[in-house]
Amino acid sequence: MSIHQPPSSYILKKLSEVTVPEHVSWFPQTIGWKILAFVLLAFIVYKSVLWLKRWWINRYRREALDVILLLRDSQVPNQSISYEIFEVMKAVLVYIDPSRSNQFGDAFLKALDSYGNDDKETFHSELGEKWMRSLVQSQKALNEQEIAALFALCIDWLESHKDIKTASQDIKKGEDYAV
Repeated sequence: MSIHQPPSSYILKKLSEVTVPEHVSWFPQTIGWKILAFVLLAFIVYKSVLWLKRWWINRYRREALDVILLLRDSQVPNQSISYEIFEVMKAVLVYIDPSRSNQFGDAFLKALDSYGNDDKETFHSELGEKWMRSLVQSQKALNEQEIAALFALCIDWLESHKDIKTASQDIKKGEDYAV
């Protein structure tokens, strides 16, 4: 910024000098605006921390969804793809509740349903039972439509199942997540 100097021209010498106004600060000068800025900043930091924690807690969902979508788009044979889906869903279930690591069959399907939403299609159905049979009996392999329905069910469950915190609070309240 330049320093203001009076005119040096002889024509302008008789003019009276214009006073330069003081510089106006952009920083708030009253305490109210400072308090409001601090509260707003604290709120933004609080919401950012909550979002970051939720993002970090849900990283397993993103990883599982990536693997499921990669499997869906791959050209893996039906027999092995149902096992791959089972491995992903089992890993997610064990991550959510490590005590469920030894479950298979109906117990596994009911455990998945216990974390799902009540209004959604469930794993403990004819499709789920066929899926479990196809894992142990190669003659009972799932067809293309059943594989597509299983992918849709798994993707929907991964996107909408209860998070770890909510499920553990429900268990503490006494809700039955029966095996």
